[in-house]
Amino acid sequence: MKVAALKTYMRRVGERPRLLVKIETDEGVTGWSEAYNHGPDYAQLPVLEYMFQQIKGVDPRRVEYVVRRLIQEARFPPGAIRLAAISAIDHALWDIPGKAAGFPVYLLLGGQVRDRVPVYCGVYTAPDPSVCRDLTQSLNE
Repeated sequence: MKVAALKTYMRRVGERPRLLVKIETDEGVTGWSEAYNHGPDYAQLPVLEYMFQQIKGVDPRRVEYVVRRLIQEARFPPGAIRLAAISAIDHALWDIPGKAAGFPVYLLLGGQVRDRVPVYCGVYTAPDPSVCRDLTQSLNE
């Protein structure tokens, strides 16, 4: 299995830009992730394309190798945009062996850790505290 393509999809959801990343393999297995946006909406696209040229043809199941390669082969220390791009590639690559094995990624990474997850409400706006309580309760049921 080899990395064959990297595609990006930019969408705006409300006030926030969303950049989805899709990594395709030569065997038809794909991995998806979202790149956190640190700057101008389209700043990460050329960075991701540049990084794809570094990982094209590599076995996508060698996730740590790919991430270390992207960090170590750079001329300068990674900044926020490049780290976000590496993170998006990392997440998409983990999706590929999970799908190939037929398991959710969390099983490949050591299995379930907790039965409940605390939720932090509020990214750009602060919802009413009762909404947060209701959301937390519904997620923990």
